[in-house]
Amino acid sequence: MVNAAGVVAFGSLPDTDDVVLEELFLTNVLGPLWLIKRVAPSLTATQGSIVSISAVVAESPMTGMVGYSASKAALTGADQF
Repeated sequence: MVNAAGVVAFGSLPDTDDVVLEELFLTNVLGPLWLIKRVAPSLTATQGSIVSISAVVAESPMTGMVGYSASKAALTGADQF
């Protein structure tokens, strides 16, 4: 399974609307985790793999991309099932 979904947003935390933060985490973290949770039994049975395309900001957050950086770090931190 390849997880290549994602949305990006720019701005500092105080300048990023709550709705944008929610969209970032729903799309970049929760959506992939929910999908992985549901396909994990099939992947285990078939010895399949999961590939999640993340971003360099997951390990090196950038100024002006706080919500996006945090969401990609959260997905990267959940790389084991």
